[in-house]
Amino acid sequence: MPDAKSKQHSRPYHDYRADGGRKGRCIAQSRRPRPSLSLRPPLSPRLSTRSPHPYPTPTLKLYTNFPPLIRAIQREGLSVLWISDPVHGNTIKVESGYKTRDFEAIRAELRAFFDVHDQMGTHPGGVHLEMTGEDVTECLGGVQNINEEDLKERYHTHCDPRLNGQQALELSFLVAERMRRSMGLKPLLDDDEDDDY
Repeated sequence: MPDAKSKQHSRPYHDYRADGGRKGRCIAQSRRPRPSLSLRPPLSPRLSTRSPHPYPTPTLKLYTNFPPLIRAIQREGLSVLWISDPVHGNTIKVESGYKTRDFEAIRAELRAFFDVHDQMGTHPGGVHLEMTGEDVTECLGGVQNINEEDLKERYHTHCDPRLNGQQALELSFLVAERMRRSMGLKPLLDDDEDDDY
């Protein structure tokens, strides 16, 4: 019986992880693809079928480094599900000592993810958000205009700052509008409001 490392997988979708972990391959946008991208299937065929998804760094890097990565994956003939995690990597520490995230930076990452897929003719497959339905004040910005002073009001996280329900809903509208646009459907919002997305 072949060992797990040499076993060939017949499934059309595979998980990949640049950091050697067991679930999904995280490919940072700051990584440039090598001429011959060597990605191998996971050791366990029981892993989920999610595939390379960029972990955001500054938005400019997404615009410059993501298209070559998509082309490299396409050259290899791999079928992947592109998932954006725009909250990851956008953590900052403010003068008051709170660890937080800027909603505008998160939204910019998400827009860039959709812009690149529009440019490349590829499909944005999903979005991962760290959020709660609670009315917390852990991330700056959004329509509530949470500022640094507001963080102390309802900062409840024991780990990383989360988007509150309103901020997550704002991003959901962005995703819905961009998905409708990519499918050639009429926008849900007025043209003036659609400019925000």
